[in-house]
Amino acid sequence: MKDGPQDDEFASRLEVVEIGIDDDGDKITSCVIVPVDGLEASRKDKAARLTKGAKIALAALQEAIGECGDIPPASNHIPAGVKCVTQERWRDYAYRQGISGSDEPRARQLAFRRAHETLVAAKKVAAWEPYVWNV
Repeated sequence: MKDGPQDDEFASRLEVVEIGIDDDGDKITSCVIVPVDGLEASRKDKAARLTKGAKIALAALQEAIGECGDIPPASNHIPAGVKCVTQERWRDYAYRQGISGSDEPRARQLAFRRAHETLVAAKKVAAWEPYVWNV
């Protein structure tokens, strides 16, 4: 929107519409912008934006919780009844699943940190030291 407020975000999608028929009888089509529910659009965008490392880390967290997740002590910061693992355990699972193409410790650390930050920002994972859980 050229004349709208700056920095506002609007969720939309393109939809193909028929606008007429040409001389040969073929359809003439164009696209129109159709507004969509912002929450629906942002969920699709966030899921689509997960990096390979973030996808590996998310799978590693799910596996770790499935195999050894526990309900942590009561806390105002962790939802009641949710299974968690420690960040250290999650990191171990992510390393074993190949979060980094390198065996260098620093490369693996950076890959895990990036994936962790991406997943928290996408609201796929939540953390409260030392615990991590699926959102």
